[in-house]
Amino acid sequence: MKSPTHFAKPNNSNRFSPASSWRITQRLLLAIVGGYFTAAGIAALMALALSRVMPPSEAGTLMAMLAFVIYLALLLWAFAERRSARLWWVLGLGGALAFGGAEMLPALTGAPRG
Repeated sequence: MKSPTHFAKPNNSNRFSPASSWRITQRLLLAIVGGYFTAAGIAALMALALSRVMPPSEAGTLMAMLAFVIYLALLLWAFAERRSARLWWVLGLGGALAFGGAEMLPALTGAPRG
């Protein structure tokens, strides 16, 4: 068997560059923080909406439990989504709209704030 006369250059493609490390950190923080606030905003909005048809304590408990499922779905989607710009738009705008709706719903319906 012949010995090789030259050696192949080492493959450095599996190393993380600072840019890819920043993208991973950005996605991780956006998934955790943005997903939490979006899930909390959706839960608050839905609890207020459901309190019109069921007792408020049950609506709050139901949405507190469902908030974990919503948060898990948002976390999984955040890492499955290819474009981080869409994450920023959906999680940022979705969370802001949900919290804004939760703030405005009692004023629009005339219900007392809880």
